Amino acid sequence: MEDTTTRRRTIHPHSHSHRIEASVTSSLLFPILSADRQDYAGGFKMRVGILLFDEVEELDFVGSLEVFGIASGLVEGLTVVTVSKDGRPIRGRYGLQVQPDHGFGNCPPLDLLIVPGGKGAREHARYDKEVLSFVKAHAATQRTASVCTGALVLAEAGLLNGRRATTHHSAIDTLRQYPQVRVVEGERFVLEDRVATSAGISAGIDLALELVRAQFGDKVAAEVTQTMEYHRPANIRVKEPVRM
Repeated sequence: MEDTTTRRRTIHPHSHSHRIEASVTSSLLFPILSADRQDYAGGFKMRVGILLFDEVEELDFVGSLEVFGIASGLVEGLTVVTVSKDGRPIRGRYGLQVQPDHGFGNCPPLDLLIVPGGKGAREHARYDKEVLSFVKAHAATQRTASVCTGALVLAEAGLLNGRRATTHHSAIDTLRQYPQVRVVEGERFVLEDRVATSAGISAGIDLALELVRAQFGDKVAAEVTQTMEYHRPANIRVKEPVRM
């Protein structure tokens, strides 16, 4: 059973001159960690970071960015940043060029790190020692999620050992090459303990919406979904998390 504790209520005006009340919650799945860092003084803060690298699948990261970006306009204290290894511009799989907010060296503390997939994840990021070190260092104390074949990066970093996880349907057999991962097929996303994984590309939007719902409640998630004019698949099932 999910144990959810309300931490704080925040009311923030929506861009459409609409006000929404959000319950900021702490759940067994993705608990808000203690906000005792110096840069987090003075109330609730949550910083979501999205990892970028060359040949990343664009929708893998833009979908999550959109979801949490809209949510940040509803929940006071929520911010979203992007980070790459050296902070230099990256070029996505289909040519989109992005200037990350931070490099590994100056990235502020993150409460949630989202690792997207794509050709860059499959062929480069999961073999990059600096990327793996950054991901592992973050995951030692905080929450981590992957979109699509970003799961291969988490698997290579050892974060999926003993856990249920999923990825893009075309990479299921590749994920099975990590024998300690309990590979799941046919689910849009899998939430387990402090790690979450999604199936391919657009499934990352569903995962991000679920993380928003779990963290900030149904009202915020519904407002984000309505703003995006997004229709979630009817077959989404959220299973009770397995505690490790």
